[in-house]
Amino acid sequence: SSDVCSSDLRSASLVVGVGPRLKRQADTYLTPFEDSPPTFELDPGINVTGARPRPAARLDCLFIGRAEDKYLKGLDIAAEAGGHLII
Repeated sequence: SSDVCSSDLRSASLVVGVGPRLKRQADTYLTPFEDSPPTFELDPGINVTGARPRPAARLDCLFIGRAEDKYLKGLDIAAEAGGHLII
């Protein structure tokens, strides 16, 4: 449900949508909440600079989506890119 998704997204330090559609969806879920984390759009294969998470004692990253084949879906690339965002 959208309530569960909103709760999961709100608990993150940074929300990353892979592509514009997932970024827009994350923004839609988080819009009602003032204390929501920053969102960032990841476009695999495109070099970007952008959002930095708020300083936190612990950073959590949650990838949502179908990922039967982690390499085909680019989860290895997304994980590496996420690591660069928080360094």
